[in-house]
Amino acid sequence: MHVDNDLGVIQQRFQSTCTNHLERQTVERLRDKDPTVWSSNTDVAGDILNRLGWLDAPVTFRPRLDELRRWASAARAQGLRRAVVLGMGGSSLAPEVFANLWPNPEVQLDILDNTATEAVRHAWQQSPPEQTIYIVSSKSGTTTETLAFFEYFHAQAVAILGDAAGRHFVAITDAGSALERRAIEHDFQQIFLNPTDIGGRFSALSYFGLVPAALLDIDLSRLLNSAEQEMQRCADPNSAAAKLGYALGTAIEMGRDKLMLVMSETLCPLSAWIEQLIAESLGKQGMGSVPVRAEPAIGVTDNLDDRFYILLDSGSHDPTIQALHQQLLDVGCPVMRRSVLDRYDLGREYFTWEFATAIAAAVLQLNPFDEPDVAVSKTMTCNVLEDAQASGRQADENTGTALTPSADHPLFAGCGDPASYLRELLNSVQTGDYFALLAFLPATASVEDFLRTRARVLATHLGCVVSTGIGPRYLHSTGQLHKGGANNGVFLLLSANSADDIDIPGQHYTFGQLNQAQASGDFKVLQARQRRVLRIHLGAHIEQNLECLTELIDAELLRRQSANI
Repeated sequence: MHVDNDLGVIQQRFQSTCTNHLERQTVERLRDKDPTVWSSNTDVAGDILNRLGWLDAPVTFRPRLDELRRWASAARAQGLRRAVVLGMGGSSLAPEVFANLWPNPEVQLDILDNTATEAVRHAWQQSPPEQTIYIVSSKSGTTTETLAFFEYFHAQAVAILGDAAGRHFVAITDAGSALERRAIEHDFQQIFLNPTDIGGRFSALSYFGLVPAALLDIDLSRLLNSAEQEMQRCADPNSAAAKLGYALGTAIEMGRDKLMLVMSETLCPLSAWIEQLIAESLGKQGMGSVPVRAEPAIGVTDNLDDRFYILLDSGSHDPTIQALHQQLLDVGCPVMRRSVLDRYDLGREYFTWEFATAIAAAVLQLNPFDEPDVAVSKTMTCNVLEDAQASGRQADENTGTALTPSADHPLFAGCGDPASYLRELLNSVQTGDYFALLAFLPATASVEDFLRTRARVLATHLGCVVSTGIGPRYLHSTGQLHKGGANNGVFLLLSANSADDIDIPGQHYTFGQLNQAQASGDFKVLQARQRRVLRIHLGAHIEQNLECLTELIDAELLRRQSANI
């Protein structure tokens, strides 16, 4: 592993932070699982104490690897050709990294973390139950989306396989959870009970990551060896992981709260996992860092005053990253560079980033293991669904300032000048802000292309960092930061009608209604937190109206450019 630290304008403060925490023995106390590293409040410290099992995960899970290998080998021998992870956030993001870095021609591993009806239907159509294992993954066992996925997939499997359906399901959860009870009731093939002291986004090296990894026939011993070696290195108060944490915390303290992740192409799948870990762990109490996977090419005239760069390359001679590194050095922008030379170094990276995040939280005196504002959005979603049922109104019906389609214009209803709403939102962007483009839409190629290209255009014209997210995935990732972090986010939230809606067995609402209730709930919470937010409802014609929205955005940006705004 090669590591370069060139912290430029924050170097002096960084050194002071390191000295302070060396004196406080922060690393030693963290390794000893001392919760007062983060809070002296007795209640908070008690909660933290039950979230530190990740520190030992590389050792804890080594005796369980033979069991995992035997189970995965038997599954493949019985004709397994596909596996689908039904989970959200920490239950789905690490498996997604494994699936991308270790493609297996014999077993296709897919992730379902989108409640849009098109996404649910596509996942089912691609996974015939005779050849598929469905991995129902939830620490609490009560995650709304995960249970909805399970109820639908199980009912569909029963219709085809009858009483044998349960043999195609496995559960990963905590002991005593509602999911464990359902798994027993429905005769699941296997129930993996994770240690209760490992939280979701710190669970990559536990069953939540290792069960899918086993199905992909990844060498789990080699993966954990990499993590355990890093775990041992982290006993050193001056380890690379500790310094990464001190730098993250220092950068946030100094207003550099945009974490620019620049990666070699082969490492890009890791970015979404890092995004959740950083955003949800540190985005609270009016603080946090906005993680964004950034383009490797920048200009030295760009506004870099609020940014901190992490460069991850797959070799020390990656020319694009090397050129960017030099550009950043020339302008004094803080930058750290890491090389990941082997995909089994992923075990090390998982532990490094978990440890660094915990250290950064200690610098900021935050509890990195809770997510209070995620719960607020969940409650609001439930309220929207309950209100819809009580009133007989559709759960996806828009209220307040949400914008709905009309015959007059494909995007806006009775609003006069359609561009005025976008203009007001874009004009609200100030120095130090970030813009978030959020979409409760199916993650199709056209939707992802829209998000990627509009983000690039908006960043260029607004001069700020632009992040993107597809809901409800982002609710379990950057959603905490949006509502609990600093009020420097500007949000454009997109939603749409569902085509050929799908009932959720045992519920009074459909997947389409759940998806739109989640969009409405997030919109309402952002409004209540006095965030600058605009919701645009695309109606039933998503691709057509995305083209229309593209034209509106581009026209408004051109107008701003002409007016020299």
